[in-house]
Amino acid sequence: MGEKKEKVIDIRGRFDQELSEINYLLNGLKEGRVYGVNGNISQMDGSLQHYESELRKKISSLITKIEYGKESSTEKMMNELLKYDI
Repeated sequence: MGEKKEKVIDIRGRFDQELSEINYLLNGLKEGRVYGVNGNISQMDGSLQHYESELRKKISSLITKIEYGKESSTEKMMNELLKYDI
């Protein structure tokens, strides 16, 4: 068997918020929460075009953060909170 390699970066842990947002959109699609599909007339649910657009934006943003070593949403929030003496 192959040698088990150590994880270099914990993408799931570090970018949990971003991945949760993507997962929420994917679950909405899976559960049929799409306005105008299968008789769904709830305008609270996005259209298929909305889901597609949001997924593209969120995936692109996540890839950019990873490729360029930018802060995750959680890291950014924590750094902002550390600026205040609470």
